[in-house]
Amino acid sequence: MLSVRVFFEKKNGAKFISHLDLNRAVMRILVRTGLPVVYSQGFNPHIKVVFALPLSIYQESTCEVFDFKLNEDIPKDVVAEALAKAMPDDLHFISCEDPVYKLGDVSKAEYEIKVYTKATKDEVEKLFCGDIVVLRKTKTREFEDKINDRIFSLEVFDDSNISIKLKCVLRASNSEYLNPQYLVNHISEYYDVYDQEIKRTKLMCENGEEFR
Repeated sequence: MLSVRVFFEKKNGAKFISHLDLNRAVMRILVRTGLPVVYSQGFNPHIKVVFALPLSIYQESTCEVFDFKLNEDIPKDVVAEALAKAMPDDLHFISCEDPVYKLGDVSKAEYEIKVYTKATKDEVEKLFCGDIVVLRKTKTREFEDKINDRIFSLEVFDDSNISIKLKCVLRASNSEYLNPQYLVNHISEYYDVYDQEIKRTKLMCENGEEFR
């Protein structure tokens, strides 16, 4: 079996679909390609698709990744052409490659965040100088969580008189994943936030190398 790693963008209208819906959409895309994809065994077989790191709803990304397998050894350019034709604009195909790292090796993620607020660059920078404590909610409880150790870098930029931009690298391993939404929530504790745009721009391994 031939393993294929696909890189694509999730943008515009696609940011409104859940990860479960994205999984279904990718399965339908693979069916449309006509490629000899590998299915699971059992009573209800389905295409085996695995994603690197599920993206939260309402967030965009230029670096989404999924893996699947083929029953035949087909040239990558043929696979790429089939995928490019089958994938819609909002799930824009970038490339397909042989996997280099394991999916579980994703450890960090880079984000660009646009926050619509009257708060200034200096005011927002001060919010992230000390301890950053956010309220986290699970299915069973609410608790305060200090997240400084999951923020590897964070820069604040002027954008306009109604918005500022953050560029940050956050922990992205499954056990310690930090949703960038918490950074926006932290700002909204002190200043009015009218809207936000969150975009994931890079996935990285623990050593900082780009995930491939």
